[in-house]
Amino acid sequence: MKQLVLKVKYYVSLWKEFLSMQIKREISFRSSFLLEVVSYIFWFVFNIFFFSVIFSHRKSIGGWGPYEVLTLVSINQLIVALYDSFLGPNLRRFQTYIERGDFDTFLIKPIDLQFFVSTRFVELKPLFSMPVAIITLIFALSMRGIPPGAFEILMFFLSFLIGLVIRYGLGFLVMSLSFYFVRISALHSLQRELLSFAGYPISIYEKFAKVFFTFILPVALIANLPAQALLKYRISCGIFLYSCFFAVFILIFSRKFFNQAIRRYESASS
Repeated sequence: MKQLVLKVKYYVSLWKEFLSMQIKREISFRSSFLLEVVSYIFWFVFNIFFFSVIFSHRKSIGGWGPYEVLTLVSINQLIVALYDSFLGPNLRRFQTYIERGDFDTFLIKPIDLQFFVSTRFVELKPLFSMPVAIITLIFALSMRGIPPGAFEILMFFLSFLIGLVIRYGLGFLVMSLSFYFVRISALHSLQRELLSFAGYPISIYEKFAKVFFTFILPVALIANLPAQALLKYRISCGIFLYSCFFAVFILIFSRKFFNQAIRRYESASS
């Protein structure tokens, strides 16, 4: 137990070092930094505008009213912001690492390889969209007039964490394919497009699509479950347990796949 605590402290301190270096790097390019912050906020506002146009012609979308959808969009933005800040920047570099032979040095470092390639870089810009998303979320819940209780808030945080884990696991699995195909930019783009479906109410999908996005590639669970928790919608116990199972499964499977795939890595010096 003591060794585990020491190991956790070591990795936390290491991550703090990564974060400190990235903060210094980010603020050194202020004009670019501000421009990208504005772009993140713009896309969130544009997403809200997109749904507002739809609601100007109809009262609900798949049984979700405007404030329910606004809640979903806000939660999805929070997940996207955290992913794009702490995880996405690292996974996008997989191809570059392999092409440049960076794994030559990574493999001899006294550190867990998955941790290193998943947390080394941090982008602060997406985080600046979070205050806007939180304010929008609070507004949507207050306008709905049915405040969540302690249990709903607990379920929200659990579901939110599960959604973030699923998003990371899927992303890590896809980028691990770089060891087999090297150039997988198209697959990475397809993955991001599929993950964009997380921001839509799950009830809008037809039977096959609903099964696909719930059980096979459960991107619909990423933001829908935490949104349903805050909205006091009845969450199926089976669906919640499945989301927990899939989160654990995708973490374990993607790690095993990564460890197997890295055996195909050819050193730049070979």
